[in-house]
Amino acid sequence: MIKIIVPFYNHINDETTESMKRLSPDLYTIQSVQGTYIGDSRDFGVLTESLSATRESNQILNGKYSHFLFVDADMFFNPQDITALVEHDLPVVSGAYCLSTTEKLWCAGKIIDRWIYACHKSSVLSLEQCDFCGGGFLLVKAEVFEKVPRPWFRYIMDYYDVDGEPYSVQWKEDIGFCMHLVKHGYKIMVDFNTVIGHCNKIHRVHDSIDLSHVNLNQGPLINLGRKD
Repeated sequence: MIKIIVPFYNHINDETTESMKRLSPDLYTIQSVQGTYIGDSRDFGVLTESLSATRESNQILNGKYSHFLFVDADMFFNPQDITALVEHDLPVVSGAYCLSTTEKLWCAGKIIDRWIYACHKSSVLSLEQCDFCGGGFLLVKAEVFEKVPRPWFRYIMDYYDVDGEPYSVQWKEDIGFCMHLVKHGYKIMVDFNTVIGHCNKIHRVHDSIDLSHVNLNQGPLINLGRKD
């Protein structure tokens, strides 16, 4: 059984709702969590399955679910997209979807010297290890939340010096989650063959996407700017 957690602020997109209606209740439980801070909403969906006396560190879950799937309120997908991720049998794996600001870049990539580099849609194919991915269609085994201490989805402040001048980086909660998992020995995997729809971004038809056999480390990475 998989628990699907849908965090949202104002509303859940109609396309997302329609995607959920196609899922079998025998295989999935869906919980929508409304809140002003998406990190808390994501955490809450997991914590409602906790048997731990404290919610400040490691958790003991009730064992009802094998995985948690985090789905943003503006995504649309098919049931086989979930199946494709589950079949990888990985602790952490995400489907691929484009950034909200452009259809040319995936919401996944590398972090190099505190710069975010998003993968171009022509740069990767199949299953790749990334430094970060978005939380829009992210499948995580339940055991991960028992082994990795809270907080999970949190903004992370990173302070550093450049030529004696102080700088800081604030990482979003989904990137912070990825960094937190990597710190505890997990790999962030992205299935670029499992393409998820991002509302108002038309890229669901696989034949319309130009994907080459270029390795992630060799393909073009687009610099989105330093998070100072």
